[in-house]
Amino acid sequence: MQLINLTPHPLTLIGQDDTVLLNQAPDGPMARCIEDRREIGAVTLPGGGTVPLRSVGFGAVTGLPEPRDGVLLVVSRATAEAAAGRSDIVYPDEQVRDQDGRIIGCRALARAH
Repeated sequence: MQLINLTPHPLTLIGQDDTVLLNQAPDGPMARCIEDRREIGAVTLPGGGTVPLRSVGFGAVTGLPEPRDGVLLVVSRATAEAAAGRSDIVYPDEQVRDQDGRIIGCRALARAH
């Protein structure tokens, strides 16, 4: 199976024994989903003043090539959820962090449903 990394970050897959199984740079333009953002009201704060209340969802997906046999496209979770239904779309899952809390990789790939 070929993996194409359409995220802006290196894709680092880490095994259960903490060995690096794959470290792949981004493969090209990033796949993204556009946010659909709508004002639906306002929230009045306890001390006075208001802030907007919005409904935010996923809009159109851009930057995805057509499906190809034997190829998985690795995208962000938001993009994968917006493109749910395509069996060739996966996202990094089960993040691994270093001692300072920075994400250094993941242990799995996941599909949105």
